[in-house]
Amino acid sequence: RGGQVTLLGSRTDPGDALAALGAAARYLRADLSDPATLAAQVAALSAALSADPAYAGRPPARLIHAAGVLADGPAGSLGADAVRRAQTLKVDALRHLAAAFPRTPIIAIGSYAARFGNALQTEYAAANEAMAFLARQLSTPARLVQTQVWGPWESSDMVARVPLHLRRAMREDGVLFVEEQQGIAAHLSAWAIDAAIPGGAPGQIVLSEIVLGLDLPAARRVYVEDIPLDPAMGWLRDHALFGRPTVPMAMVVEWAAQYARLTGLAPAGPGAVQIRDLTLYEGVVVEQPVIARLRLENERFSVHVVAPPAPGQPDQAAPKLAWTARILPGAPLPSGDDLPQIPDSGDPSPLSLADFYAKHTFHGPLLRGITAIGAVGEGHVTGTVRTGSADDWGVSGPWTLGPLAIDSALQLAAVWARLRRGRGGFPVRLASWQQRDVPPGTALRARLAFTSARADRFTGDLILETLDGQIVAVGRGVEGELRSDELQIPEEHFRFDLNPAWIDLSQRLEMAEATGVRSPYFKVIEGVARDTVRIQGREVLHFSGYNYVGLSGHPEVTRRVQQAVVDYGTSVSASRVASGERPIHHDLEQRIAAALGVEAALVFTAGHATNVTTIGHLFGPKDLILHDELIHDSIFQGMRLSGATRRPFPHEDSKALARLLEQLRPRFERVLIVVEGVYSMDGDICDLPAYVALKKKHKTFLMVDEAHSFGVIGKNGYGVTEHFGIPGTEIDIWMGTLSKSLSSCGGYIAGSQTLITLLKYTAPGFIFSAGLTPANTMAAIAALDIMAREPQHVRKLQDNCAFFYKECQALGIDNGPARGESAVVPVITGNSYHALLLSDALLNRGINVQPILYPAVADNAARLRFFLSSLHSFEQLGYTARVIHEELSRIRLEFPV
Repeated sequence: RGGQVTLLGSRTDPGDALAALGAAARYLRADLSDPATLAAQVAALSAALSADPAYAGRPPARLIHAAGVLADGPAGSLGADAVRRAQTLKVDALRHLAAAFPRTPIIAIGSYAARFGNALQTEYAAANEAMAFLARQLSTPARLVQTQVWGPWESSDMVARVPLHLRRAMREDGVLFVEEQQGIAAHLSAWAIDAAIPGGAPGQIVLSEIVLGLDLPAARRVYVEDIPLDPAMGWLRDHALFGRPTVPMAMVVEWAAQYARLTGLAPAGPGAVQIRDLTLYEGVVVEQPVIARLRLENERFSVHVVAPPAPGQPDQAAPKLAWTARILPGAPLPSGDDLPQIPDSGDPSPLSLADFYAKHTFHGPLLRGITAIGAVGEGHVTGTVRTGSADDWGVSGPWTLGPLAIDSALQLAAVWARLRRGRGGFPVRLASWQQRDVPPGTALRARLAFTSARADRFTGDLILETLDGQIVAVGRGVEGELRSDELQIPEEHFRFDLNPAWIDLSQRLEMAEATGVRSPYFKVIEGVARDTVRIQGREVLHFSGYNYVGLSGHPEVTRRVQQAVVDYGTSVSASRVASGERPIHHDLEQRIAAALGVEAALVFTAGHATNVTTIGHLFGPKDLILHDELIHDSIFQGMRLSGATRRPFPHEDSKALARLLEQLRPRFERVLIVVEGVYSMDGDICDLPAYVALKKKHKTFLMVDEAHSFGVIGKNGYGVTEHFGIPGTEIDIWMGTLSKSLSSCGGYIAGSQTLITLLKYTAPGFIFSAGLTPANTMAAIAALDIMAREPQHVRKLQDNCAFFYKECQALGIDNGPARGESAVVPVITGNSYHALLLSDALLNRGINVQPILYPAVADNAARLRFFLSSLHSFEQLGYTARVIHEELSRIRLEFPV
């Protein structure tokens, strides 16, 4: 506030915003991307500042270098120009600024991508890290050149373009999104530090880089290694915990020790590797080939389990954390009084070594490293073990101390647990472990003392030493878990009443009951669902059904269905590929194809299953599916079944979809774009022309789900193809349901003859399912005939939609993005409890409508969803709008948020 600010850049002038904060701001336009002119432009800036009276001949108090350009894409695919541009705007610009203003402190704005690492941003990250390196070279005690490294700024346009699921993944990986006030405070703090440094004593150390909004060290070392594991490996077969091949903790210790040696943390000479806080999160079970991903970042060591990807593909599943530990710089092994005090005497073991391995442990021959069981006391056990060779286990070596000796020493704890607690056990944690290298084949003496034992846990200390008394390993806080000889399966894994999903559901049902509000779900409807229905003998207006054009219950539909049952029975009694094919199936499919203007169609017995089986069957792991974020659950399930990579784009944001296609299309074989004609939650219509244009430009498939648009929009009710005047052949896959405007039940896919023949002969959900019943088939045929003959039904529905929307808007009711163009009209309450109360209040006044509550939608988007019909009258709709306004106003007054 009160300062002078000059901006040099190539985009919109933000000077007005700075001026509003009380700073005098001016803006100079320049192109910093051309290295040949960059120095001249910076010199011109210097001259302009010198001539400006506001600076009174003084150099700028501080320069902030924030220029940059994204260069995103797979390494090697961007070309030299993109890489050079990214480097120019970060590195060259900083060099020229420093030369033009030799006495002015400079703050260069870096990026978390250079520290944290971000997929497809190698060039951008490299440019930022190179700039940080240059800043360190330019910084002196007399003039600070500082790099500020930021996480993503929460309110920035860049963050707004990142999909929500990616933001969640970034946060889980440790990226901190900087809130605006937090960022301002950090800026001021950093500038205060920077202002105090210049002018210090010669040789003073200057701060050249700070990290804001990230809990990361100034220097970062990361090592990652993937170790393939297969159940056929002998050492895994011989370590079958509960009958399942499982990586022993001793092997994790060995991996950590090898990483200590790899990174220089393992000391030379008499020192020992130090491992702290080794903790089991989930056992590395190897019942099929998996990858153990070892990662060391500074001192943090972790083991993740990763399913092996398909050839040529990235990881298909998220890694599961199995073990974590810290690896500290090496230190001498403890000795004398610093050692755990473990007795060396006790009673001879009543359990022979042969009996232990034959009857009381799961360890196979490769892991049987105890050579003798020594003394057993109330709180301790001793014995001798041997070290093994990596070659014997068929793994890469050489080992340090080796897992055989460590695991065998821990087996002695199992001997003690068996004798003193009557059960076996296995280790789950090490608080501290130190070891030095030992040659293979060395005989060692092991001593273990148990400092505490309660319930199913015991904790102790461990010493391994050579037979002449030289300490080779010391473990403290070795924690084990006792196991039962009976099969141990958590009860929630075989009881539905303990299933977490049931517990969550039952709690929500109990909470709803406690409010005294009737459950709005599973109401029993008596008779035909038309503009009104009967509930418990009472007639109410009905807005919770899909009888859009009023043909369910139409006399002609009912009569023709009855005749179809007489002609063909109640079931076709087989899949259509076997003997379930009927003439009326072909009749219905031809009529659907004609309505949409495509070559062929295929009907399925359920709408949800239509999407699941079609998407799941046509696409696979090498493909990409891009979908609107508000897409129906059936499409989600189909995508999961397919194994394809999927990416959502913000609702009805074709520009965001275009960016995704630019970035991702070259990496995949087939790409599918999926949208809905009318979205069932908001009632808005998709921008079909934009999606057709993108589909053509990027050579993808386009699928449109017309569940809520066919029979509703377009002159004749034929959906978005008719609404926009786009030929049906421009869309590759049409999907629709028979249960709404067509007064039946089932679904259909329509498109080219090639697509339909492929599905007819190969789609599992079609060929292994009984054909559509005669009644349902004929109901849809009759509905299509009536729609074609009597278009007034569709026109009346469209008039009702516009009228109800207008009535709601006049009363100030929030209808979300709906515009009265479809039969779905939401009423947004903004609070789930208000939505529940409103649904109940409307039922009391003769209106049946369902609430949509959190978590189906965000709590501030809770709503009642009205499905309109051509059977509703303007009088009914006007009454409904008035009652909504009255009851919602009352509820908000009585139950304020």
